[in-house]
Amino acid sequence: LVFQGVPADLVFMAFVESGFRPDALSHSGARGLWQLMPGTAQQYGLQVGRGVDERLDPVKSTLAAREYYLDLLSIFGTRSWLLAMAAYNAGENKIAACLKQIDDPFAQRTFWHIRDCLRTETQDYVPRILAAAIIASDPTRFGFEPPRMAPQRPYETVALPGHTTISALLQTAAIDRAHAGSRVVGQSQGQRFE
Repeated sequence: LVFQGVPADLVFMAFVESGFRPDALSHSGARGLWQLMPGTAQQYGLQVGRGVDERLDPVKSTLAAREYYLDLLSIFGTRSWLLAMAAYNAGENKIAACLKQIDDPFAQRTFWHIRDCLRTETQDYVPRILAAAIIASDPTRFGFEPPRMAPQRPYETVALPGHTTISALLQTAAIDRAHAGSRVVGQSQGQRFE
């Protein structure tokens, strides 16, 4: 449902962006699974600042990244999946500027025609996504062990009043941190805790 309107393989953008780490932070300030910059995140409805950074929320950031990607497709055309991927990394203005430099931007409107116009990071970005998708489709063919998925633990999302302490949360939830297997993961005042 999250990927309605876009290919499910788009998940490999998150793999290339962050290695599927929801707390990933880039040197440029992009953050989360999808490495959204603060301005882009806010443009797509995420709160960033004042102790809250919804780029760290896997569900909300995935929905925002999906909407951003769909907007990029509307800019570059629904047949320009790779241009939209490149724009996700380099920005839509950079891709538009590169398209203006080629001889026939309608006939040659592909990532491969503008690749040399882009920074090395973006030149490699799209091929890395394509490679990840191909390898994931048949990992043993490429010498990888298929991933072993851990059983998904049930969880519940709850809203807490501001300035709720972890000790109050643990006490209310009747969780004793000393008991085996109990783990609390969350974010408070912009800090991740476990």
